[in-house]
Formats: sequence, structure tokens, C-alpha cells
Amino acid sequence: MAYIICADTDPKPKGEWRYTVTSNGNTVWATTATDAVAVVLNTEHPETYLGLNDADAFQARYQFALSIAKNMKAFFQARALEGDDTNSVPPLVAFEPTDAETNAMACDITEPITGLPDDTWFCDDHPLVVFRPDYAPYSDIPMPKGNSILVIDPTDETTFLLSLSNTGVFKAQAL
Repeated sequence: MAYIICADTDPKPKGEWRYTVTSNGNTVWATTATDAVAVVLNTEHPETYLGLNDADAFQARYQFALSIAKNMKAFFQARALEGDDTNSVPPLVAFEPTDAETNAMACDITEPITGLPDDTWFCDDHPLVVFRPDYAPYSDIPMPKGNSILVIDPTDETTFLLSLSNTGVFKAQAL
């Protein structure tokens, strides 16, 4: 186990670092994705994650990612379907969703989205949050396509870090 937590304004610490995660003014420098995930999941006690077997480690990533996905989906759903643009920068673009788009945004995050024409999300101004374990290759349902799909994927440590980074939860890099 090797990681260092320092202020994101500090210079890179000496060592062979392969991953960084930056959030709330701090940067985690880690030698493995596992070390980086351990700190993300439990900053105070990363050894908790490091002591898990593979199945329990996946469950820990899954539960954390699912919580993030639910919150993000609720936020974007409120913005798009209920017109809540209080946190919208730039201002919310008018949206009159089709029935399929409304269903896609309103379904529970653990339910795969089906019924989109050509499995494509065309609403570029309104992100659609999807939870990777619900789609191929883990099921027979194809992943929706589109420019504003936010995929949250807890499959392994690297996809977990990079998918959450792509959604803006924190900034992660494989160096």
C-alpha cells in the first residue's frame, strides 16, 4: 500500500505514482488504482477497503458508485423534467422530452433504460446518467449511445475512478 494525501497546490511528491485523485483541495497520489480507490472510499481508514476480498471490494465500489449515480440522476432529472435550473450554469436549455426520454430520465437508476430510438440519447443539453452493470456485456441490454451519457462504472478500480472523474465527482488520472 502506497499513497500520499497532500494539498493540490503542493508539488508532486517523490515516488513512482501511477494514479492521482483530486477533490476538495487535496490530491491523492497512489501507486495502484486499488490504493486510490481505498482513499476515495474511506479517507480516514483506507485499510478497510484494502483488506477486502475481490467480491467485497466490488460491492464497496458498487454501493459507492450507486449512491453517486442516484444523486446525479435525481439532480439532472429535476433540471430537465421539473425545470429546476437554480444550479444551472449556463442557464437550462428548454426541453420538451418525448415519452421515451421522459421514461429514460424518470426510471430508477438500477433499471436499465430501454425504449430510446436506436438506443440513442439525443438531448445533448441534458445528461443521462447510466449505471454500467445494467448493460451489455453484463446483460442483454445495449448501453445507450449519445454525446451526453454519463456512465458510472464500478466494474474494477480503474473504471471506477475514471468513470467518476468523467462525471465531475472528482478528477482522477492514470499517469
